[in-house]
Amino acid sequence: MKASVMCEREPKWAVILAFDVRIDKDAQKLATQLNVKIFTSEIIYRLQTQMEKYISKCRPYNLGVSPSVGSIRIQTSIPLIIDVVIVCYRDDLKTGNQRKHRDLAVFPCKLRILPEMIFNKRAPIVVGVRVEAGIVRVGTPICVPSRECVHLGRIFSIESNHKPVEEARTGMEVCIRIDPTDGETPKLYGRHFDLNDLLVSKISRESIDVMKEYFRSDLKKEDWKLMIELKESLDIS
Repeated sequence: MKASVMCEREPKWAVILAFDVRIDKDAQKLATQLNVKIFTSEIIYRLQTQMEKYISKCRPYNLGVSPSVGSIRIQTSIPLIIDVVIVCYRDDLKTGNQRKHRDLAVFPCKLRILPEMIFNKRAPIVVGVRVEAGIVRVGTPICVPSRECVHLGRIFSIESNHKPVEEARTGMEVCIRIDPTDGETPKLYGRHFDLNDLLVSKISRESIDVMKEYFRSDLKKEDWKLMIELKESLDIS
């Protein structure tokens, strides 16, 4: 138990703050043997209250510091500990939610086909593009608004300078591979779309809601403007 190390340095700080965690009997027994105190709560701010009450009982001279220094330590260290715990918890929660909803998340993008980079015209479509706006990611569904929003498929891979990347942003020139969606007839370059057509993310009402809820901070202001533009062009209510 790492907290027991503090018993040798400063016993009063041999403390564990357990947020929303069940402490089993063996762990509690070991903590008692090692003189480690455990504070538990399902509410983060109650942990702060418990710790502050505990510290208020600790006299500064027992800590080996002056009252003024001890006072400063009490006022600054505990909120910092709690803030760190909250931030870590929120980050873990955000990461978990994003992982859970990543298949529904569609980042907005607008792509211009590069005429000298038409490598394969059908199943899979492999072309070079310039990202006119937004963020294109692996897994993004692609459609062509100027061709009655024909759906080309999903981006299977992206390469930049012959190296695979997970995403490309505004201004980048990359090579993308678009695989047809299962159950749909593969689309052909030259028949269903060509150089004159812009390729865009095939967003939906559901994907917009997911982006707002779980990926809002991953988009810049201009990305959200593009999202609104695509929403209107794809006639999404």
